[in-house]
Amino acid sequence: MHCKLCLQEKELRNSHIYPEFFYKSESMYDEKHRFIQSNNPKFLLQKGIREKLLCHDCEQLLANTYESYGRKVLYGGEEIEILESPQGKFSYNLDYKKFKIFSLSLLWRASISTREMFDEFKLLSNAEEKLRNMILNGNAGETFNFPFYNYVVEEERFGFIMPPEKYKDNSHRIVRIIIGHFTWFFLISSHTEKFENKDILFKEDGILKVRKIKMSDTELIKQLNLELIQK
Repeated sequence: MHCKLCLQEKELRNSHIYPEFFYKSESMYDEKHRFIQSNNPKFLLQKGIREKLLCHDCEQLLANTYESYGRKVLYGGEEIEILESPQGKFSYNLDYKKFKIFSLSLLWRASISTREMFDEFKLLSNAEEKLRNMILNGNAGETFNFPFYNYVVEEERFGFIMPPEKYKDNSHRIVRIIIGHFTWFFLISSHTEKFENKDILFKEDGILKVRKIKMSDTELIKQLNLELIQK
C-alpha cells in the first residue's frame, strides 16, 4: 500500500491521527489504556484513534522532528521565552518551522483519515495535497499559508477530543480542532491575508500569542460556538 505522506509503496504502520502524547498527557485513557470517543462513548479504542496511513520512515520524520517539539512546547520540556503576560494572554517565542508543521500535520491527518471521528470533515483535495507537500518537504510556508491561532482551556480536567468543525467567520472559512486543553483555529479560505485580526496569528517571527480561557467564561464560549449555528 502507498504511504499517504511520501506516496511510496511501503508497509504501512497503524498511525495515530493525533500523536499519542495527547492521550497520555491529557489522561484520556481508561484503566485498560482505552480511549473513549466523545462522539461515540460506547466505542472504545485501544491506544487511541489509529489508521493505516504512514510508512515507518514518515512516522519517524513526524515523530522525531515535529511531534517531539510540539509535545515539549505544549506539556513542558522545551525552554520557551515568554515575552509578555497580560491577563489571560501569553506570548511565546517558538521555532516557527517546527511548531507550524507540527500543527499542520494535525489538520492534514484529520482530513485524510477515514475513521468515524473525522467522517464529516474533509478539506479540498488541492488543500490536502498542498499540506502533504509542505509537511513532507519541511516547508512551513509564510504566515498566510494555512495560518492559525490558539486558545488554551485552563481547567484541570478537560481531557477529550472533539471532531473537527468547519465554519465561517465573516468571509473566512475556519477549521477548529480541539485536543484536550488545546484548540487550533486554522484559516482555510483563499484570502487569508485579508483576515482582520492578524495580530493573533502565529507568524514567521515565531511569536505564538495564546489566550487562556475558562469554561466559566460564558460569553467567550458562546462566541466560539456561534459558528455552529452559521454552518
